[in-house]
Amino acid sequence: MKVSSENRTFVFTGSYAESQENGICVYSFDRQTGDMELLDQQSGIKNPTFLNVDTQNNRLYAIGETSDNGRKSGEVVTFEIDRRRAN
Repeated sequence: MKVSSENRTFVFTGSYAESQENGICVYSFDRQTGDMELLDQQSGIKNPTFLNVDTQNNRLYAIGETSDNGRKSGEVVTFEIDRRRAN
């Protein structure tokens, strides 16, 4: 998932992580040089493995997977995307 700003692109990753661990990472990818820089990390959501970007509203949606006594459930968290961080 990506959001572009001039010659840079945001790259968002989600991973299997406990809620106290950083499970979402935001990188800035320079399309000219191929360099990628870690801009931010976010904890507070367990297993944020499904991400979706709403480019029109500058939002990132993350769906976290949880289980309680063998029953699967989930949560949705939304973040505001600050495009100024890509430059």
